Amino acid sequence: MADRIGAWEDKAQLRSFLSWVYRDQARHDAAIAQLKTALTDWDRAGLPRRKAGTFNNLGVIHTLVGRLDEALGYFESALKLNSDAGRPGAAASIRNNRIHVYYRQGRFDEAIADARRSVELWQKLDPRVGTGAAHESLGDAYRHAGRLTEAMESYTTAVRLLRESGYRLKEAGCRWRLGTTLHDLGRHGEARKQWEDSVRLLREARMFTPREATEILARPVPETPQPIKNML
Repeated sequence: MADRIGAWEDKAQLRSFLSWVYRDQARHDAAIAQLKTALTDWDRAGLPRRKAGTFNNLGVIHTLVGRLDEALGYFESALKLNSDAGRPGAAASIRNNRIHVYYRQGRFDEAIADARRSVELWQKLDPRVGTGAAHESLGDAYRHAGRLTEAMESYTTAVRLLRESGYRLKEAGCRWRLGTTLHDLGRHGEARKQWEDSVRLLREARMFTPREATEILARPVPETPQPIKNML
């Protein structure tokens, strides 16, 4: 019996891993299918609370593809399980992800209020990575609400914290969005510098070849690279 339970747990973890591979390839429906099957695997393994992470991942992918009502439902399911489990860090991560649904739905005041609370909470839980990610989410909420100066300030703080923590991929995403915000503020030279730094970090992470990096930056206003699009 223990071997069978362990096998279902292994399958659930493998499906979760595969879902992120598919997400990085922009194969979102395939990623969703893997995660939905993983929910069943967790039940068969007798580990229903582990579904919280799967629900969160389903929320992230549904947010990326614009299925916002479904995304919100998955985040709420994840929060309920994490509330039962008493895991403040995990719950804070889910709430931070939910912010991206709110501003995409035009619920800017809720998004900004939640993001500010997220910053305060993460300052206690994780002063660098968690707080950096929370400042980035606050920047996203401000930017979508048209509050560009505040967005720039939040992104700048996020970049500093993520750089100090060594979280290069997250830093790359934040630098790109800071660049977009600076461009919209008319600060084109500064924007260009942020885009170049973002691409450099992604190239160092082997997300791009040198040629691909050059092609991305060939335009005065480059198109957002797919790895950035895959990030909340």
